[in-house]
Amino acid sequence: MKMLEMNREAPAEWMDWEKQYYDQYDEDVCNAIGLLQSVLMETRPSFALGMVTLLAFSVPISSATLLFSAFQIGKTIFSSFGLC
Repeated sequence: MKMLEMNREAPAEWMDWEKQYYDQYDEDVCNAIGLLQSVLMETRPSFALGMVTLLAFSVPISSATLLFSAFQIGKTIFSSFGLC
């Protein structure tokens, strides 16, 4: 595993754009985390907790709604063929 981590070359089967981006990946992640940290340091704690709570509840609810809609569409398609 350590040999894989120390090898900084992109795998040969990757496309050219992936190989080009692979070199800058760590820098981009650090920049994104730094930006997130600076934004969070400037917000009020209650607002940040409220946003995290909103996100924590909205993702499962929207996923459940999407899944329910997909089941309804599937049920409609199957019933039109007389399979359900």
